[in-house]
Amino acid sequence: MPPVSSLPVPKGLILAPFRGLRYAAHHPAQLARLTSPPYDVIDEDERRELENTDPHNVVRLILPRDEESSPGSGYRRAAETLRRWRADGVLRPDPTQAV
Repeated sequence: MPPVSSLPVPKGLILAPFRGLRYAAHHPAQLARLTSPPYDVIDEDERRELENTDPHNVVRLILPRDEESSPGSGYRRAAETLRRWRADGVLRPDPTQAV
């Protein structure tokens, strides 16, 4: 049995601050090349166009493609892309937590 706490536990929605990730680019023209509409409104032609716009376009994270020889591999690919972009400084964590 877990220890009983004297701290109140809220019922319902609990919000917690976190450090967001942002592109290191700050120029509006650069950011326009890196962002995309929400994943659920992007058709295949727009997906291809966004991928060709910039190698760091966020569509590579939100709509990752499967490797031809490995169905279902898209999300593993997106995780590796995210890790690489963070390591390379393409995406940087915010200096402070926020909601």
